[in-house]
Amino acid sequence: MNIFSILLLFTSFFITVLAIYSFKFRRTLSGKYFFLLLSSIALFSFCYAFEIDASRIYYKLFWLKAGYMGLATIAPLFLLFVLSFTGKEKYITNWLIGVLVVLPIFTLVANYTNDMHHLYYTNIWVKDAGMFSVLVLIRGPLYWPLIVYTTTFNLVSVLLLINIIIKRRGSFRTQSILMLLATLPPWFINALYLLRESPNGVDFSAFGFTFTAIFMSFALFNYHLLGFIPIALENVFSSMHDGVLLLDSKNRVVNFNNAAGGM
Repeated sequence: MNIFSILLLFTSFFITVLAIYSFKFRRTLSGKYFFLLLSSIALFSFCYAFEIDASRIYYKLFWLKAGYMGLATIAPLFLLFVLSFTGKEKYITNWLIGVLVVLPIFTLVANYTNDMHHLYYTNIWVKDAGMFSVLVLIRGPLYWPLIVYTTTFNLVSVLLLINIIIKRRGSFRTQSILMLLATLPPWFINALYLLRESPNGVDFSAFGFTFTAIFMSFALFNYHLLGFIPIALENVFSSMHDGVLLLDSKNRVVNFNNAAGGM
Protein backbone atom coordinates (compact mmCIF):
# COMPACT_ATOMS: atom_id res chain seq x y z
CA MET A 1 0.00 0.00 0.00
CA ASN A 2 1.41 3.42 -0.98
CA ILE A 3 2.15 6.17 1.53
CA PHE A 4 -0.78 8.30 0.36
CA SER A 5 -3.29 5.50 0.98
CA ILE A 6 -1.79 4.98 4.44
CA LEU A 7 -2.18 8.71 5.18
CA LEU A 8 -5.84 8.59 4.13
CA LEU A 9 -6.48 5.47 6.22
CA PHE A 10 -4.92 7.20 9.22
CA THR A 11 -7.10 10.25 8.58
CA SER A 12 -10.18 8.06 8.28
CA PHE A 13 -9.32 6.27 11.54
CA PHE A 14 -8.71 9.57 13.36
CA ILE A 15 -12.00 11.04 12.15
CA THR A 16 -13.80 7.82 13.11
CA VAL A 17 -12.45 8.20 16.65
CA LEU A 18 -13.76 11.78 16.72
CA ALA A 19 -17.14 10.56 15.45
CA ILE A 20 -17.33 7.91 18.18
CA TYR A 21 -16.51 10.55 20.79
CA SER A 22 -19.12 12.96 19.42
CA PHE A 23 -21.78 10.23 19.48
CA LYS A 24 -22.40 10.90 23.16
CA PHE A 25 -23.75 14.34 22.19
CA ARG A 26 -26.27 12.85 19.72
CA ARG A 27 -29.26 14.04 21.79
CA THR A 28 -28.60 17.60 20.65
CA LEU A 29 -29.15 18.70 17.05
CA SER A 30 -25.58 19.93 16.64
CA GLY A 31 -24.21 16.73 18.19
CA LYS A 32 -26.31 14.50 15.91
CA TYR A 33 -25.36 16.31 12.71
CA PHE A 34 -21.71 16.54 13.75
CA PHE A 35 -21.58 12.77 14.27
CA LEU A 36 -23.15 12.14 10.86
CA LEU A 37 -20.82 14.66 9.23
CA LEU A 38 -17.71 13.00 10.64
CA SER A 39 -19.03 9.58 9.62
CA SER A 40 -19.43 10.76 6.01
CA ILE A 41 -15.92 12.25 5.94
CA ALA A 42 -14.43 9.09 7.42
CA LEU A 43 -16.21 6.90 4.85
CA PHE A 44 -15.05 9.03 1.93
CA SER A 45 -11.44 9.11 3.14
CA PHE A 46 -11.43 5.35 3.75
CA CYS A 47 -12.80 4.52 0.31
CA TYR A 48 -10.50 6.95 -1.50
CA ALA A 49 -7.51 5.34 0.19
CA PHE A 50 -8.38 2.01 -1.44
CA GLU A 51 -9.38 3.67 -4.70
CA ILE A 52 -5.91 5.12 -5.28
CA ASP A 53 -4.25 1.95 -4.00
CA ALA A 54 -6.12 -0.34 -6.41
CA SER A 55 -4.47 -1.08 -9.75
CA ARG A 56 -7.43 -2.38 -11.77
CA ILE A 57 -10.15 -0.05 -12.99
CA TYR A 58 -12.88 -2.43 -11.76
CA TYR A 59 -11.75 -2.09 -8.13
CA LYS A 60 -11.15 1.64 -8.49
CA LEU A 61 -14.73 2.10 -9.69
CA PHE A 62 -16.03 -0.01 -6.82
CA TRP A 63 -14.30 2.19 -4.21
CA LEU A 64 -15.30 5.35 -6.12
CA LYS A 65 -18.99 4.40 -5.88
CA ALA A 66 -18.68 3.33 -2.25
CA GLY A 67 -16.98 6.61 -1.35
CA TYR A 68 -19.74 8.62 -2.98
CA MET A 69 -22.08 7.68 -0.12
CA GLY A 70 -19.85 9.86 2.01
CA LEU A 71 -18.87 12.50 -0.53
CA ALA A 72 -22.42 13.34 -1.61
CA THR A 73 -23.59 13.95 1.97
CA ILE A 74 -20.70 15.96 3.45
CA ALA A 75 -21.87 19.44 2.36
CA PRO A 76 -25.56 18.93 3.37
CA LEU A 77 -24.58 17.57 6.79
CA PHE A 78 -22.10 20.39 7.32
CA LEU A 79 -24.83 22.92 6.58
CA LEU A 80 -27.20 21.23 9.06
CA PHE A 81 -24.50 21.22 11.72
CA VAL A 82 -23.63 24.89 11.18
CA LEU A 83 -27.31 25.90 11.26
CA SER A 84 -27.78 24.15 14.61
CA PHE A 85 -24.44 25.38 15.97
CA THR A 86 -25.18 29.02 15.12
CA GLY A 87 -28.68 28.96 16.60
CA LYS A 88 -30.51 28.83 13.26
CA GLU A 89 -32.51 25.69 14.08
CA LYS A 90 -35.72 27.32 12.87
CA TYR A 91 -34.42 27.01 9.31
CA ILE A 92 -34.05 23.24 9.64
CA THR A 93 -37.54 22.55 8.34
CA ASN A 94 -39.01 19.42 6.76
CA TRP A 95 -38.72 21.17 3.40
CA LEU A 96 -34.99 21.81 3.88
CA ILE A 97 -34.39 18.27 5.10
CA GLY A 98 -36.22 17.00 2.02
CA VAL A 99 -34.00 19.03 -0.30
CA LEU A 100 -30.86 17.93 1.53
CA VAL A 101 -31.89 14.29 1.16
CA VAL A 102 -33.10 14.40 -2.45
CA LEU A 103 -29.97 16.04 -3.87
CA PRO A 104 -27.47 13.41 -2.58
CA ILE A 105 -29.85 10.61 -3.64
CA PHE A 106 -29.99 12.11 -7.14
CA THR A 107 -26.18 12.22 -7.21
CA LEU A 108 -25.84 8.62 -6.06
CA VAL A 109 -28.40 7.30 -8.54
CA ALA A 110 -26.81 9.23 -11.41
CA ASN A 111 -23.38 7.88 -10.43
CA TYR A 112 -24.43 4.28 -9.87
CA THR A 113 -26.36 4.09 -13.16
CA ASN A 114 -23.71 5.84 -15.23
CA ASP A 115 -23.01 2.71 -17.29
CA MET A 116 -26.56 2.96 -18.61
CA HIS A 117 -26.46 6.59 -19.80
CA HIS A 118 -22.90 8.00 -19.44
CA LEU A 119 -24.33 11.36 -18.39
CA TYR A 120 -22.55 11.56 -15.05
CA TYR A 121 -19.14 10.61 -16.42
CA THR A 122 -18.85 10.60 -20.19
CA ASN A 123 -15.54 8.72 -20.10
CA ILE A 124 -13.30 7.07 -17.50
CA TRP A 125 -9.76 5.74 -17.65
CA VAL A 126 -6.78 5.15 -15.36
CA LYS A 127 -3.74 7.44 -15.31
CA ASP A 128 -0.41 6.91 -13.59
CA ALA A 129 0.25 9.70 -11.05
CA GLY A 130 3.64 8.53 -9.83
CA MET A 131 3.35 6.63 -6.56
CA PHE A 132 -0.24 5.68 -7.32
CA SER A 133 -2.74 5.67 -10.17
CA VAL A 134 -5.98 7.64 -10.36
CA LEU A 135 -9.21 7.57 -12.29
CA VAL A 136 -9.54 10.24 -14.93
CA LEU A 137 -13.20 11.23 -14.87
CA ILE A 138 -14.66 13.25 -17.74
CA ARG A 139 -17.61 15.04 -16.19
CA GLY A 140 -21.02 14.92 -17.84
CA PRO A 141 -24.13 17.11 -17.39
CA LEU A 142 -25.49 15.10 -14.43
CA TYR A 143 -22.26 15.70 -12.49
CA TRP A 144 -22.77 19.46 -12.15
CA PRO A 145 -25.74 19.40 -9.74
CA LEU A 146 -23.32 17.90 -7.18
CA ILE A 147 -20.93 20.82 -7.68
CA VAL A 148 -23.72 23.40 -7.52
CA TYR A 149 -25.32 22.18 -4.29
CA THR A 150 -21.99 21.39 -2.63
CA THR A 151 -20.63 24.85 -3.40
CA THR A 152 -23.87 26.55 -2.34
CA PHE A 153 -24.16 24.70 0.96
CA ASN A 154 -20.50 25.20 1.81
CA LEU A 155 -20.72 28.91 1.00
CA VAL A 156 -23.78 29.39 3.24
CA SER A 157 -22.04 27.46 6.04
CA VAL A 158 -18.88 29.54 5.73
CA LEU A 159 -20.82 32.81 5.78
CA LEU A 160 -22.69 31.73 8.92
CA LEU A 161 -19.40 30.90 10.65
CA ILE A 162 -17.85 34.20 9.58
CA ASN A 163 -20.86 36.00 11.04
CA ILE A 164 -20.24 34.27 14.39
CA ILE A 165 -16.54 35.13 14.24
CA ILE A 166 -17.35 38.81 13.68
CA LYS A 167 -20.16 39.15 16.22
CA ARG A 168 -19.31 36.74 19.06
CA ARG A 169 -16.47 36.43 21.52
CA GLY A 170 -14.53 34.01 23.70
CA SER A 171 -14.47 30.29 22.95
CA PHE A 172 -17.54 30.62 20.71
CA ARG A 173 -15.51 32.68 18.28
CA THR A 174 -12.56 30.28 18.55
CA GLN A 175 -14.82 27.30 17.88
CA SER A 176 -16.15 29.00 14.75
CA ILE A 177 -12.64 29.84 13.56
CA LEU A 178 -11.58 26.22 14.00
CA MET A 179 -14.65 24.96 12.14
CA LEU A 180 -13.92 27.42 9.33
CA LEU A 181 -10.31 26.26 9.14
CA ALA A 182 -11.54 22.65 9.13
CA THR A 183 -13.72 23.12 6.07
CA LEU A 184 -11.56 25.38 3.90
CA PRO A 185 -8.64 23.04 2.94
CA PRO A 186 -10.67 20.29 1.19
CA TRP A 187 -12.95 22.90 -0.39
CA PHE A 188 -9.99 24.90 -1.73
CA ILE A 189 -8.18 21.79 -3.01
CA ASN A 190 -11.33 20.54 -4.72
CA ALA A 191 -11.78 23.95 -6.36
CA LEU A 192 -8.28 23.63 -7.86
CA TYR A 193 -9.25 20.21 -9.21
CA LEU A 194 -12.46 21.51 -10.79
CA LEU A 195 -10.56 24.41 -12.36
CA ARG A 196 -8.01 21.89 -13.69
CA GLU A 197 -5.22 23.53 -11.65
CA SER A 198 -4.54 20.46 -9.54
CA PRO A 199 -1.08 18.84 -9.98
CA ASN A 200 -1.27 16.18 -12.72
CA GLY A 201 -5.04 16.66 -12.75
CA VAL A 202 -5.37 14.62 -9.54
CA ASP A 203 -8.16 15.34 -7.03
CA PHE A 204 -6.30 15.78 -3.73
CA SER A 205 -9.36 17.05 -1.82
CA ALA A 206 -9.54 13.87 0.27
CA PHE A 207 -6.12 14.75 1.70
CA GLY A 208 -7.52 18.11 2.81
CA PHE A 209 -9.59 16.24 5.36
CA THR A 210 -6.37 15.57 7.28
CA PHE A 211 -6.43 19.26 8.22
CA THR A 212 -10.16 18.92 8.91
CA ALA A 213 -9.44 16.21 11.46
CA ILE A 214 -6.76 18.30 13.18
CA PHE A 215 -8.86 21.45 13.53
CA MET A 216 -11.98 19.53 14.58
CA SER A 217 -10.05 17.69 17.27
CA PHE A 218 -8.88 21.02 18.69
CA ALA A 219 -12.45 22.31 18.67
CA LEU A 220 -13.76 19.17 20.37
CA PHE A 221 -11.15 18.59 23.05
CA ASN A 222 -9.68 22.03 23.70
CA TYR A 223 -12.75 24.22 23.26
CA HIS A 224 -15.64 21.85 24.10
CA LEU A 225 -17.32 22.26 20.72
CA LEU A 226 -20.36 20.13 21.60
CA GLY A 227 -20.33 20.68 25.35
CA PHE A 228 -22.86 23.50 25.38
CA ILE A 229 -25.11 25.51 23.06
CA PRO A 230 -23.21 28.70 22.16
CA ILE A 231 -26.00 30.94 20.91
CA ALA A 232 -28.40 30.05 23.71
CA LEU A 233 -25.81 30.98 26.31
CA GLU A 234 -24.94 34.15 24.43
CA ASN A 235 -28.56 35.28 24.43
CA VAL A 236 -28.94 34.63 28.15
CA PHE A 237 -25.77 36.52 29.02
CA SER A 238 -26.55 39.49 26.82
CA SER A 239 -29.87 40.05 28.61
CA MET A 240 -28.27 40.19 32.10
CA HIS A 241 -27.37 43.52 33.70
CA ASP A 242 -24.70 42.06 36.00
CA GLY A 243 -21.28 41.18 34.67
CA VAL A 244 -20.87 37.42 34.21
CA LEU A 245 -17.85 35.36 33.19
CA LEU A 246 -18.17 31.74 32.06
CA LEU A 247 -15.08 29.62 32.81
CA ASP A 248 -14.27 26.08 31.76
CA SER A 249 -12.66 23.39 33.94
CA LYS A 250 -9.21 24.89 33.27
CA ASN A 251 -10.32 28.38 34.38
CA ARG A 252 -10.21 29.71 30.84
CA VAL A 253 -12.75 32.35 29.84
CA VAL A 254 -15.34 30.65 27.64
CA ASN A 255 -17.67 33.63 27.34
CA PHE A 256 -18.65 36.90 29.00
CA ASN A 257 -21.59 39.24 28.61
CA ASN A 258 -21.64 42.91 27.63
CA ALA A 259 -21.79 44.06 31.25
CA ALA A 260 -18.62 42.14 32.07
CA GLY A 261 -16.91 43.49 28.96
CA GLY A 262 -17.32 47.03 30.24
CA MET A 263 -15.83 46.30 33.65
